[in-house]
Amino acid sequence: MLGVYDTWKVTGDDVWLAQALPRLKKALGYIRDDEMRWDEAHQLVKRGHTCDTWDFELHGSAEFLGKRFVVATCDQSGYYLAYKAMAEMLHRIGENEQAEDYDKGAEAYRSRANALLWDGGKYLHHVHLTSIEHPGFDESRQLAMGNVWAVTRGLSDHAQAVSVIQEYQRRHEETGDAFPWWSLQPGYPDELGYYDEAYCQQGGYANGGLMPWVGGELCRACFENGMEQYGVELYRSYVEHLRRTGNRVHVWYWPDGQPGFRTPNEVPHTGWGMAEWLHALVEGLAGLKDVGGRMQTMEVAPRWAVTSETEIRAVVRYAASNSYFAYRMRVAATEKIVLLEYTGSGQTARFHVLLPEGWRPESVSMDGTSLEFSKEEIEQSQYANFSCPIEGLGRLEIGCS
Repeated sequence: MLGVYDTWKVTGDDVWLAQALPRLKKALGYIRDDEMRWDEAHQLVKRGHTCDTWDFELHGSAEFLGKRFVVATCDQSGYYLAYKAMAEMLHRIGENEQAEDYDKGAEAYRSRANALLWDGGKYLHHVHLTSIEHPGFDESRQLAMGNVWAVTRGLSDHAQAVSVIQEYQRRHEETGDAFPWWSLQPGYPDELGYYDEAYCQQGGYANGGLMPWVGGELCRACFENGMEQYGVELYRSYVEHLRRTGNRVHVWYWPDGQPGFRTPNEVPHTGWGMAEWLHALVEGLAGLKDVGGRMQTMEVAPRWAVTSETEIRAVVRYAASNSYFAYRMRVAATEKIVLLEYTGSGQTARFHVLLPEGWRPESVSMDGTSLEFSKEEIEQSQYANFSCPIEGLGRLEIGCS
């Protein structure tokens, strides 16, 4: 589903998209029709009792296949996102009535998932549909990796997102672990005897190991929810890790930061982890997000003000369609002015510019002509919001007090 969505966004091939959509509808419907994957009582996706999104059950055995089920947070955010993507694609090809149905279905699904899985501070790892005991272990305390997806995929609202991020901060300080990248925190205790493999003891692999992709998603969540300072801290810790290890990124690490190994052929350049950190850099810190396909409409949300950088250049491009967007940014601290030059192959740029701490936007102009803008406060962060056409080279000035 999302592979088709991303391919369409890059290529802009609406004819190909229209041909693919009937199969995507069948895929979404198939989940609802499969008793192994759909819980009728809650009207939510279900799975076996795994460690979050992982693909093996407790005891790593097929003995329990189809005999015990949970509703897990990780699945709900994915299904919700798929429905939102379907609505956007249907709108694109003019199937507006169907698109509205998928939009409404997504919001109803989101409401059901939150009602079941939000515990007031974070999302539960999962809710048991089959009675399963974990003697002496309070599973409800687990901070599961699906929490970061719940934020970046839009299952959470803003207040929930901030609460989840703060829970990661709190547990990182409390545990002293190398990074707040947990698959589960805490993992299932060894005393329960769930796993024979050494790599699956508590704190290893999907049972509490540190996974770089979790950190990348958490970092992006910070940038998008007014927690930019923590986002930069996370990104810097990742960059320091790269410098310290010679740019090695493993699938997972033990809580002390030592690389973990499940198989002898694992490599120290795993795309899953690296991709999420790149996502955090491009859409989070540089703030470049394609919201219309082929970069026809761009969200431009540079958040460099939270760093010490005062001169920045950022460029993104799709090689498949030669679509691109670029900007140069300069922060003039003495004059309290942000200067932006931008260009691209699309039509519209929606600016959402983070201002340095203590600054308030007073004016926005393009090539000397005043523009309408709005002020937005997200947590303690101040943003200036406005839209501009993409026509040649645009020159913007944001004056602040």
